[in-house]
Amino acid sequence: MVTQYQVRLFHNGRNQTLNIPHAFEMPSNDVVIRKDGDRLIIEPFKKGALLQLLATLEDIDEDFPNVDEVEPIQNQRPAFGVMKGSGEILGDIVASALSS
Repeated sequence: MVTQYQVRLFHNGRNQTLNIPHAFEMPSNDVVIRKDGDRLIIEPFKKGALLQLLATLEDIDEDFPNVDEVEPIQNQRPAFGVMKGSGEILGDIVASALSS
């Protein structure tokens, strides 16, 4: 089996393309390409299930806060010096108009 081919790169707009020889045909149309130094590495994209990914993570030892004891975000005041975004200002104007 041939383990190396010399191929020509083509320019397609701002992208470079190459034809992959049949001997190196990928098992799917979706691939991941990454750069390692001067090398480009092309690998099949492996679709993994979310549960498989979560199974690889370590357990969290921290306790989560009791959501019944946490004040809702809309009732909290912003920290000193924090500016509101335009959506928040508009919300304040509408709330003020509705309450009067």
